[in-house]
Formats: sequence, C-alpha cells, structure tokens
Amino acid sequence: MVKTGLRYADAVVGEHLGTAVNFATKEAIRAYAEVTEDLDPIYWNEDAAKAAGYPGIVAPSGFCLQYTDIKVAVGQDRYVPQGSVHAKQHYELHGFICAGDCLTTTVTIGDKYEKKGRHYVDYRCEVTNQRGEVVCVSDYINILAEVE
Repeated sequence: MVKTGLRYADAVVGEHLGTAVNFATKEAIRAYAEVTEDLDPIYWNEDAAKAAGYPGIVAPSGFCLQYTDIKVAVGQDRYVPQGSVHAKQHYELHGFICAGDCLTTTVTIGDKYEKKGRHYVDYRCEVTNQRGEVVCVSDYINILAEVE
C-alpha cells in the first residue's frame, strides 16, 4: 500500500481540494505555439491578433490544458495516490486566453463511485481568468489505489 494521496473514503463530492494561480505570458504562449508548430502570427504579433479581433496576443486553444495540472493545485497529500490508474479525461474549452491573463485553477471532487470493486474519483479542474470567465474545464477520472 502507498502512504500518500487521497483516500477514497475521505473523498467528498463537491469538496474543494486546492487552487493554483498562474500568468499567461507572451513568452509562454509563443513557446507553446512553436512546440506545437502552430505558427499563426496571432500567437506572437499584437497587431495580427488585434486585426483578427482579439484584444491582444492570444494563446492556441490547447495552451490552457497545462493549467489543469491537479498536483500543482492540490499537493501530494490530496493528489492521486501512487499506483492509481488514470481511467479517463475530458476537456471543455470555453474561451480564449490572452497574454497577461491571470489564470486560477480550482480543483474539486466532481464525483466518486464504485464499479466492479474499484474506487473511481473524478477530479474536476476549472480554469478562470481575472474577469471570472471560465476558459477551460477538465475532468480526470482515476481508479484510486489503496492508501495506508
């Protein structure tokens, strides 16, 4: 048995597990665009982004997924225990991210259930910008390993 991580018995649906705050920088947006080989100039050129109708440099749609890292927001003691199985994930993109946005990731327990004797927990991550607008929601469903 492992020694750290969320115990199924302690998981409460709706419980707030943690929050992380990050900033979307021009440099991070451009680096992401280059790595994914998405070279649209709206990702590094302010004039091109404004001409396309954005208020400034905008991030590629997948950029926000890096802010749904559960472990950063909740810490090791509330994270998926070592030996657990990542069963499923789902992402919903609701808006766009611009350079300079302050992104807050909030992690809650979206659901928990038993199936075939295994314990499933849905970690739900919601990413909002500084205006309180939801830009991304993700669900990570894990089969939890037993914790001592």
